[in-house]
Amino acid sequence: MIKSKAKPGTDGFKEETKQASTPTADTVLVEIPMGTLPVSPTSQTIHRPLLHIDAQLNREQSTSLRRMLVGLRASGATCSTAVGRRRLVDSNQDVIRWLLEQVVGE
Repeated sequence: MIKSKAKPGTDGFKEETKQASTPTADTVLVEIPMGTLPVSPTSQTIHRPLLHIDAQLNREQSTSLRRMLVGLRASGATCSTAVGRRRLVDSNQDVIRWLLEQVVGE
């Protein structure tokens, strides 16, 4: 319920009901629990520094990934490649890279 000033010549406020519209989300805030990686006792480095991912996504996951790709492309977001070069996010793999880069050092 929204209250607004009444028209001149009347006293008080009039009540006006407006239909609430559902805004479309442009950004999403997600909390991600982060664990601690095991460190090699001999080299003091993290095991398996490089990783390959192959995943089959369901319909909702696929839709979310595509929406993220469209949004990141539109924003001009960049990600690092496996060899350390920067490039525009332009693929599903780049979306995953970009997401992971957002939590580096957290």
